[in-house]
Amino acid sequence: IIFFSKDSQWVTYFDSGILKKVKITGGPSQIVYEDALGRTSGYDLYDDILIFTGTNDHLYEYDINNKISKVIKGFDEMDRRVYRWPQLLPDKENIIVTSSSLVSASDDSNLILYNKITGENKIIIPHGIESRFFNKPRVQLPIKCFTTEKPFKLLYVSILMPYKHQCEIARAAKILYDKGLNIEVKFIGANWGWYGRIFFDLIKTLDPNHNFLYWDGFKSFEELHLSYKESDAFIFGSSCENLPNIILEAMASGLCVVCSKNAGASDLITHGKSGMLVEAGDAANLFCFQCIDEVVFDFFKTCPTCEGEGQTEKDCRTCEHGRCTNKTCQNGIIVYKGLNAKIVRKDCPTCKGTGKCPKCAGAGKVFLNCRSCAGKGKLFTSENAPILFVEAISQLRNIAAEITKNPNMRDPELIASNNT
Repeated sequence: IIFFSKDSQWVTYFDSGILKKVKITGGPSQIVYEDALGRTSGYDLYDDILIFTGTNDHLYEYDINNKISKVIKGFDEMDRRVYRWPQLLPDKENIIVTSSSLVSASDDSNLILYNKITGENKIIIPHGIESRFFNKPRVQLPIKCFTTEKPFKLLYVSILMPYKHQCEIARAAKILYDKGLNIEVKFIGANWGWYGRIFFDLIKTLDPNHNFLYWDGFKSFEELHLSYKESDAFIFGSSCENLPNIILEAMASGLCVVCSKNAGASDLITHGKSGMLVEAGDAANLFCFQCIDEVVFDFFKTCPTCEGEGQTEKDCRTCEHGRCTNKTCQNGIIVYKGLNAKIVRKDCPTCKGTGKCPKCAGAGKVFLNCRSCAGKGKLFTSENAPILFVEAISQLRNIAAEITKNPNMRDPELIASNNT
């Protein structure tokens, strides 16, 4: 970690775990803090104060002039969490610091503002998804289980803009609706100029009776989670995104997500497992998850043990809270006496200087293939066999009726010539 001083005259760096500084113009290095610091915990340096993450992941303050370090007020009494990347504000009283349950954890991390005089703290940037969005994964039923009264409900949340491709989504929905699938697509998002007018004209043309295409307008963030809970799947057809919070909200809500490959979701979604990735703007492909051979999927159900993930999570037995298993390791550094009683500091050979358990990579958890489904996320079931049998008989009856109405269909040679 390289850090430039506030006056841009010095640069600090680590040398075998020891924090040193050297002038930009050159010259000998000077030791800032004599004890080894964690390389991944961050620090903030003023002329007279060093703020850093120290023992037990508490936040420490080091008085450079008097060479005295101490735990910042209240941190040794706070919940067992990891505090990293501190930034001391110019008033030298308030500190901005990240807080998480583990070194490698990011799913519960927060950015907090802490007053080192009063000990008061408050979250200023919480983790992106609020708890009201979270639900268990939605049970995916065969499409034939849905009716016109209770259709399969698809949701798309985003402002109406050209690169969001709501028009392509509407056309794709029309394709599926015309195939006899009982679906409903709800669009939520503010209107935007000329594209909004084109979209409204399109859905009036595609669905003049308002049977399956709906625009619900703008909804406030405070009530948005209710729309997710009422849906069966989520669509995101944008062709230009970074990391959409909307996708995270949908996944947290337990919805299957169908998303374009260009929407910044490739790192969030595993195709065919936690969602579907398709080409942006391709109306046919965007809904291919509904057009997959249903006969195959009707004979499988989501594994109740792993809830379709194919993996089960267990506490790592090798370590404690994801930390390196080497007891002499301190934030990735080991210190010992070498030849001539010289103090030696170097990267821990167990964790390679990371300070993390090599087995779980600091997560404190390991993921194993689910034994119930052998890691596939689904189990074979014959529950739907009677339904499929009845449908097959019904199709045979329809064919027989057609043959009765059209005697020419009884001629095998005529049928063969028509097929060619």
